[in-house]
Amino acid sequence: MKRKFLLLLACLLVGLSGVMAQTQTITGVVISEEDGGPIIGATVLVKGTQLGTITGIDGDFRLSGVPESATTLQVSFIGLQTQETAIKPNMRIIMKSDSEVLDEVMIVAYGTAKKSSFTGSATTVKSEEIKKRQISNVTKAIDGLAPGVQATSGSGQPGSSANIYIRGLGSINAGNTPLYVVDGMPYDGAISAISPDDIENITILKDASASALYGSRGANGVIMITTKKGKEGRTEVNLKAVVGMSSRALPRYETMNSKQFVEAMYSAYYNQFGDGAIAEMTTGATKLFGPNEKYNPFNYPIAELINTSTGKVRDDAQLLWEDDWLDEVTRKNALRQEYVFSVNGGSEKGQFMFSLGYVNEDGILETTNFQRYTGRASIEAQPKNWLATGFSTNFAHYVSNSSQTSTSATSNVWYSAALMGPIFPIYERD
Repeated sequence: MKRKFLLLLACLLVGLSGVMAQTQTITGVVISEEDGGPIIGATVLVKGTQLGTITGIDGDFRLSGVPESATTLQVSFIGLQTQETAIKPNMRIIMKSDSEVLDEVMIVAYGTAKKSSFTGSATTVKSEEIKKRQISNVTKAIDGLAPGVQATSGSGQPGSSANIYIRGLGSINAGNTPLYVVDGMPYDGAISAISPDDIENITILKDASASALYGSRGANGVIMITTKKGKEGRTEVNLKAVVGMSSRALPRYETMNSKQFVEAMYSAYYNQFGDGAIAEMTTGATKLFGPNEKYNPFNYPIAELINTSTGKVRDDAQLLWEDDWLDEVTRKNALRQEYVFSVNGGSEKGQFMFSLGYVNEDGILETTNFQRYTGRASIEAQPKNWLATGFSTNFAHYVSNSSQTSTSATSNVWYSAALMGPIFPIYERD
């Protein structure tokens, strides 16, 4: 009996030593990269488990019972980037600052400010967000990306600007457009002349203090546009080529063909003139088909074309022409081309940036088009600690072929084409 008890005790000890051999103890210290000081209260967690602790007053920690199968230690602290490090018996973990969001630099009316210290109302749109959109006008980048700012697409004219309202409609007679400031200077030129690919970021200043340096000119808000400059590092050469097509967002209305139009007009004339409908359509005051039935698209005269008993066009009638005015003024699969070439680089003593851009965008409406040629060069140098100099120049040439109106007035080509009957030829015919 005593021998069996000793054998059982030996088995338990062997099993216990096996369990203890499967765990380990980890010690280490967590310090800040910025000043090299210890980080107190950082969370230290074995990834994939609930086993964890926090650092002490000296940034030190100790974890016991860590499974040998565990491979990664996760350390986190507010304001610092979360670090994941391979597990070792003795560890030294250096944590980096996570100030990218809190200390984001914003362009404001009086220079620059960190987002963490800025107390006004502002919104920043970065170049990463702008380049996701295939736009020809920079104002279209604000649409949907700037909360508290009303941006409407305006007309469908290629290269047209969006209507921007930062503080709503503040005046009935005066303008409501914001003040544009490009690289610190008020800009009164055409916004469509600025290439979106040359923009580093856009800051929209919305509160009253934003117009401190611009007076009444900033009453409708200020849009600060910062263009790209050279960056220190190896020279980068980039080529961007974008080709796309656009079409109507909504399908066009269904319109009547020539046969349906003639039958519909006969029905309308018959309801008003009765048996005199044919005579009124051809020789009456209205003369729907013009003198000598000039606009009759069929090979039969109207008197023989329409069966007055049914009000329908005879079956053997043949069309001399079939015109669709809406189809004629609409461009199918309007083409858009954009090409941008840029060179960027420099050293600690100086940086440079050079870019060339070309945009050719056709509109949905025939004959509408927007073309833009842009060139930009920026050079910054600091040969001495006390001397810094810079040079920046921009060239833009654009041509815009547009419709005379974008309203619903009778001069609007879409309005006129939709109302034009298919019997009226687009081109003069003998």
